[in-house]
Amino acid sequence: PCIIVLEDIPSYNIKRLIDQRVNFIIIGKQMFVPSLMLDLRKMPTKDKDIKDQIPPLAQCMILYVLQIGYLTETISELTELFGVSYSTANRAVRWLQSKGFIFTGRANKNIQFLFLGYELWDKALPHLISPIEKTIKTNSRPANALLSSCCVFSDDMKTCAIYKDGSKNIPETINGDYTIEVWKYNPMILSKDKKHVDSLSLYLSLKDNTDNESIAMVNRLLEEVKLLSESK
Repeated sequence: PCIIVLEDIPSYNIKRLIDQRVNFIIIGKQMFVPSLMLDLRKMPTKDKDIKDQIPPLAQCMILYVLQIGYLTETISELTELFGVSYSTANRAVRWLQSKGFIFTGRANKNIQFLFLGYELWDKALPHLISPIEKTIKTNSRPANALLSSCCVFSDDMKTCAIYKDGSKNIPETINGDYTIEVWKYNPMILSKDKKHVDSLSLYLSLKDNTDNESIAMVNRLLEEVKLLSESK
């Protein structure tokens, strides 16, 4: 039979060829040869948007369970609790499912963590990353910024953390008085006193640093991290 071979074609033209029962092949995607009773096409890859690196919201959810309380919400309820879009919450839930951290009920679709406390912390730690996306300098402390880094252990008020959505209008300066850590998830959600960042996120932001000050703070945090995780 005569077969048209194409590299690409708009979807509406594919439909026209099928309706007219024209033999065609789209390289690497589809083979439609009705005269030979062939209709082969590339199947969509399930969860192709799920990457190996943990999504920021998925990490925030794990740290929430370790420090704040249990999560048994639906995806729609998670959007309200964490202030994110449905697609962001859905992607985080599917990532946690793909890694075996949660399952969802069939009837009401509520999530349920399979591990808690130290077991959850131990299994999640290889996936957890620093919450800091970037740092900027500015001359004034932004509203709703939380004390971070060495500020947690001293009276230094010059290092703060803020969610990336709130950093867009911060005026940057090269030698600003304040160092602002722009976080991938909202640090306010995990803060218990609404003044300081949570201990687990702080640990993750410092654990890969090699300077003596960071190493000292990480060692000091280790005991607190264990207490927080084992208390759930």
